[in-house]
Amino acid sequence: MYVGSSAGISFVGAEAEGKINWSVAPLPKGKAAATAFQGTNLAIFNSATDEEKLAAWEYMKFLTSTEQTVFWAKSTGYVPVRTSALETDEWKKYVEENPAYGVAASQFDAGYYDPHIKGKSGINEALNKEIQSVLLQEKSIEDGLKDLQKSAQDAVDKAN
Repeated sequence: MYVGSSAGISFVGAEAEGKINWSVAPLPKGKAAATAFQGTNLAIFNSATDEEKLAAWEYMKFLTSTEQTVFWAKSTGYVPVRTSALETDEWKKYVEENPAYGVAASQFDAGYYDPHIKGKSGINEALNKEIQSVLLQEKSIEDGLKDLQKSAQDAVDKAN
């Protein structure tokens, strides 16, 4: 099992080709689904001139337009960044022909923004380590959560 970004589908598929049958599934859930939305960020710097800010804003609007986000998603494996893109004939046809790429978008309603805080990289490393330990049955869920809490706090303390 592999838990990762939709952008990794093409890499997994290339390695699996002719070797194993594989598929894509939504993230497991408990009482409620929760899917962290991540990806490349767009920003306008406060130190930019008014003209630069306007140009950056116009470029952001272009990049996040329905047409361009469908193009980006099809080209990279990332999910479109607009709900309107999911409703286009082009995206629907693409997902029909490439069903693996529709799974991540099916989790939009469960999406949340994962805030960037000091120590986040260390927290993510600890999280991945503990998930792996639990999935490999090296630890109980309770022990994995307890160890994660300590490791995550250590990462935050180290970063501050």
